[in-house]
Amino acid sequence: MSIITLTTDMGLKDHYVAVVKGAILSQHPEAIIVDVSHGIKPFDNAQAAYVLRNAFPAFPPGAVPPILPPGFEGRFGRPGMRPEQPPKPREPKPERD
Repeated sequence: MSIITLTTDMGLKDHYVAVVKGAILSQHPEAIIVDVSHGIKPFDNAQAAYVLRNAFPAFPPGAVPPILPPGFEGRFGRPGMRPEQPPKPREPKPERD
C-alpha cells in the first residue's frame, strides 16, 4: 500500500489536480492519494513547508509527500517527488525599514 499526499498551490477550480492524480495513478494504480491542501499561496514555500511539517507526522511511515514544482504537466512533465520527510520551515526574515 502506497500513501501519496498532495500539497499544492493549484487550487480546485480547474483540472490540474486531476491531472496530477491521473499521472500518479497511471504509474501506481494501487496508490492511496490523500489531499492535504491545494490552497497554498502560489510559490509560498514557507506556507507549504508549514502545512507539510504539521500534517506529515499524522501519516504512517513510508507515506510519500510529493513536492510538485511550478509547471508540473502530468505525464508530459517530470514530477518532483521526494520520498524523504519535508524540511522544517525556516524562520521568517525580519522586515527591513
